[in-house]
Amino acid sequence: MLVVVQDEMGRSSASNSATEALNEFTCDLFICLGIAGGLSKDLKLGDVCYSGNVLDVNDNAKTTDGGEGAINLELSPFTYRTDKALSLALDFVRRDPVSRIGYKEWQQSRLARARELGIEEIQDKKGQNPQEPLPNSLSGTIACGVVSAGNNYNEKLKQIDRKVLAIETESGGVFNITSRKGVNTLIIRGISDYADPNKAKLEAGTQDLVRVLAAENAASFLKFQLGNNKFLERLKSSQETTQKMEKATETLSVTKSLEELVLGGFTFIDERLREISPEYRLHPKGYQMPLPSIVAEQPKEGSGRRSEPIHDIVECLRTENHIYIALDKNYPDKSVPWVIADHLIRSEIDNVQLLPIVVNGDDIKPPHYSIEVAAPDVFVGDQENRQVVIIFDGLPLSSKTRTKFILDQVQQHKNAKFIFTDRTEANFFLQSEFASAVSASAYRLCEVSFSQMAYFVQRNFEMNGSESEVVAKRLRDTFRKFHLNAHPAYFAGIPKETLSALIQANRRTELMQLGVDGFLTFLVAGDQAKIALSRTTRSRFLRQLVVELNVNKRTFNEAALVEYTAEFAAHYDFDIKPITFIEEFTKAGILFFDHDRVRVAIPFIESFLLAQELASKPEIAVQYFNLTDYNFDLATFDLYCEIQPCEQVISAVSRLLQDKIGDDLEESHILLSDRIDPSNLIAMDKLGALQNRIERAARDIVDDKNTTVEKQRLVDITERVSERASKSSVAAFETDEDSESPADSISDREEFEAAVDRLSDLSFSTMVGTLLVGYGAEHLDAGTKRRLIVLVTKSASRLIDQWTEFNNRIDFGSMKEDLTSDEFLDEMMVKYPSDTKREKLKSTISDYVDMMKFLCVSDPFRKVMGSLGDHAKNPILGKSLVAVEINEPFPELIRAIWLSDLELGYGEDLLNKTTKKLPQISLLRICISEYLLKQVYWAHAKKDHRLKLLEIAESVLKKVSLNLDSSKIKKVIKDETRKGDSSG
Repeated sequence: MLVVVQDEMGRSSASNSATEALNEFTCDLFICLGIAGGLSKDLKLGDVCYSGNVLDVNDNAKTTDGGEGAINLELSPFTYRTDKALSLALDFVRRDPVSRIGYKEWQQSRLARARELGIEEIQDKKGQNPQEPLPNSLSGTIACGVVSAGNNYNEKLKQIDRKVLAIETESGGVFNITSRKGVNTLIIRGISDYADPNKAKLEAGTQDLVRVLAAENAASFLKFQLGNNKFLERLKSSQETTQKMEKATETLSVTKSLEELVLGGFTFIDERLREISPEYRLHPKGYQMPLPSIVAEQPKEGSGRRSEPIHDIVECLRTENHIYIALDKNYPDKSVPWVIADHLIRSEIDNVQLLPIVVNGDDIKPPHYSIEVAAPDVFVGDQENRQVVIIFDGLPLSSKTRTKFILDQVQQHKNAKFIFTDRTEANFFLQSEFASAVSASAYRLCEVSFSQMAYFVQRNFEMNGSESEVVAKRLRDTFRKFHLNAHPAYFAGIPKETLSALIQANRRTELMQLGVDGFLTFLVAGDQAKIALSRTTRSRFLRQLVVELNVNKRTFNEAALVEYTAEFAAHYDFDIKPITFIEEFTKAGILFFDHDRVRVAIPFIESFLLAQELASKPEIAVQYFNLTDYNFDLATFDLYCEIQPCEQVISAVSRLLQDKIGDDLEESHILLSDRIDPSNLIAMDKLGALQNRIERAARDIVDDKNTTVEKQRLVDITERVSERASKSSVAAFETDEDSESPADSISDREEFEAAVDRLSDLSFSTMVGTLLVGYGAEHLDAGTKRRLIVLVTKSASRLIDQWTEFNNRIDFGSMKEDLTSDEFLDEMMVKYPSDTKREKLKSTISDYVDMMKFLCVSDPFRKVMGSLGDHAKNPILGKSLVAVEINEPFPELIRAIWLSDLELGYGEDLLNKTTKKLPQISLLRICISEYLLKQVYWAHAKKDHRLKLLEIAESVLKKVSLNLDSSKIKKVIKDETRKGDSSG
């Protein structure tokens, strides 16, 4: 054993020490030993934790201005992993009945040492619940970062991994070196503090004796493990040991150790996922998909589903024995149980290893095929060192005999925990006799969160933080657009090349194609018919069916669909059974019957297949994409444009844009005029403070810090402002406030409705034009592309102008006067009595109305430019955008912003030149700066481009007497790709 002492604390020093040691010596295992700050409620002072995963959060962090001098920090860590078999070997001393004797002796020796140091008891992070300093050990995730006493920083770590145990400063540097040299690495840390504001007080109060104890406990734990045969076996790398292990694996023994069960479970789950998902096979062993969270499902009563907190599946198993998870119809039912199992086998509860077993609900049948038959190994031997979790893949609730048999099985295995997954509605399940008998809590799956998505993309596709976040946002937007929860199985089919393309443009059809091919591959693989039709043929059947459903507006009950399928088979001379053919689609979760009407269960499949068919048949596309139809299908239209728009549809969109724009040049755009002075909207010094105040109020509501009275008053005031704004938008068109003439009233109403209709028409034409030129860019010739660019910029300009003018007519002045009047304040004070001072309440209402006005008049620019950035960010448009000439100032500004969004490296100069010509004090400058900051933060990944946009945003704001402290943001942008650059 070689012991290396670092020169100093920190990641760099640890990295240097590891480099020097490995350059001079050869080793099989590198151990980073020391102390850490505890983050988990499962760890107390003096406990020892050791690594499963290490989250290195030192790189790829992102900061944003939080207002009032505060800086918000976003973390994008890199993950390192300790060999699972190694962690299991250390767990062995807690779980094996014989080894536990030695483990308890170690605990008692450390307790005696604590008393020698004068430490008689320790407390939790709140200074409560005193207990004797008897140490425990726990494996899990350890964070490597800047140790901070701030709760905000620690909470951000837990957002990345809710099970993070502790934080220290060296492990990332060690892993960075050892991983390159292929050396196994283990982190062992004693808990010396709680990484909170009381850290300095704790160290001073104990004269650093807790730090001494924590360091000694970690070192003695390692020394104790050197007598652990399981641990020592893992350190041997000779061929003899390898052959012995292989021979032992081949030998069928009645009793398997927990280590063998876990390692075997890892292999089996991985193989099963690769079998179920063909795309999953392309990834290396150890690939892990993100796990969706769950939310409690309550029976729908009264006004509907009430908001529920989001839960982690492992945490639910800590307190519950039986869980039901309802799967949406658009979830692939075969993969979810195995994704859950993949996460559970990497987890433990209260130092007990979780051992998940997935059983098919259809396979458990009386009298002989029981759970023991499905998983015989897990129920043999010592049960104290494991927590068996049986995951049912489907439940035969329609069969009383089989559900009774499953119920008997559940009751026979009282020590096991059960997760039931099924596509039956949760409410239907809750009302079943089975649910009552097993007392299962019902949940439904949530979407994969943005942070999980970004972290997953970064970890599995070796992207830096900026790139992974850009991709994650576009994936999230795509899933939400089709009302589709982001399911883990979708990620398995996304190759790195496709994700790289997503950074440059919104290439959704590739994702859709992968998804459709994946679903149909499952279907073909499971087809037991004598003649199995190919994936391509099944896709053709579905494409024709969705045309009948959406274009021809046909409805099919089961009998009608069987007849339609028989006609399809006869047309191609297929010898298939129509009923069986349809059942394959329903079993795969692609089709389902809703009140005896067939529907496509997965929205993106329906839109994608319909777009494919319409692209191949222009005459049907012209019929379906009727630009005068109120129910125009935008979701299918943008996919259609990306596949291949026909000339007739392109011409129709061009005519629509020209018609709504008109021939007259734009005279004076409202945002280029002095009609809206930003200082009249809201005092600039109040803007950031008010935003923070609103955010704090929202957090207080979530955290339940305010009284019910305060909450209700805030809700009441918000509703009053929104109600008055809505009424004022109508009243703004009244020609004479004193007029009581019915004719005038009718005329005013007609003028208001006409204004709304003009905005709706302009909004629609701008959107379809944006979708066509953005997603159809590769299919449009140069002339058409340039003509559409001019039309879209002019249409967007008219829309922003008229929409802003419309919102600016709302009389926020009289609204503020009414809501800050003595009468209204008296009403609020009497209705909601509290300690809030009258003047403070008045000031809050006044500032809130000002904020509403500011947001109201700036929203049109924000929404229209945001849509252009989201849907027309295709670098192919670069040459055309440079070539066009627009003889109007505001459309020219839109062109400059649009070109800068393409991230080509030459649009920033045009934008900088254009913004310098803007009026000095204008709302437009604030709108442009806000938009650029949003794009820098969410939409762009190239460092140089982001820095350039940040400089433009800063220069634009200076003219409005607002300063943007960009130094910290620039530093993060410059640093966040450093790791990628150095490794490249």
